[in-house]
Amino acid sequence: MFFPSGEDCFLSRPEWKPIVRDGGRHLIHPAAHLVSTIHVIDEFFERLAEIPSVLAPTFVLRESKTMGTFQQPDDVEIAALALRSIEYRRLFNAWYDKFTTIAPLPYDIPSQDPDSPFDFVLQYNMSWMGSMYIGYWACLLILQEALVQCEWPEEFEQSRGELVRNILRSIETVGAGTMGPYRVGFGIRIAYELASAELQLWVRRVLDRFKKTYAATDKSTYPAPRTDDGGYS
Repeated sequence: MFFPSGEDCFLSRPEWKPIVRDGGRHLIHPAAHLVSTIHVIDEFFERLAEIPSVLAPTFVLRESKTMGTFQQPDDVEIAALALRSIEYRRLFNAWYDKFTTIAPLPYDIPSQDPDSPFDFVLQYNMSWMGSMYIGYWACLLILQEALVQCEWPEEFEQSRGELVRNILRSIETVGAGTMGPYRVGFGIRIAYELASAELQLWVRRVLDRFKKTYAATDKSTYPAPRTDDGGYS
């Protein structure tokens, strides 16, 4: 789930933000997209570019606890990580409030996949909206994991389970078609880390269907399924 790096994502640097933003120029957006919609989408990618600055120190902290292979970060570093995660969560939630004004919430429909562990899956008005919902939920999972590792005094169990299920219940619809694996690849990888063994095995079967289209969803790049009773289902 976490890949340590010595540097923050370069796209989060101030000099890169004007280049990354479409800003209503419709460089990659359909002509029908309102400028206000494009601004909301731009903001999501600005928030996403900040996530690696949480990933790396969280990896170090988690590994220092579970594997004993890293030097334990000091209290100042842990406090800084917690405060950064809380601030990024606040910014993501503020973005989400804007996003839901242009992207209706998903709704339940019966699953059409006989292999699905879910009776009902999530349907979206448009696939790109579903992809952004999935990305938002995945980022919240990352930020919550950082706070868990920092031993932040907040209860995350119910929220984490719901986020994992939301992402996995979106795969059938948002992951359909040629571009489907690209739309869901990031979210699947994060949800897999926190899913139960049963759901991890199901995800691996889904990845087998995806890997010919999107190499990043090749299950060989994923950890082996958990052998304990942990995770969310």
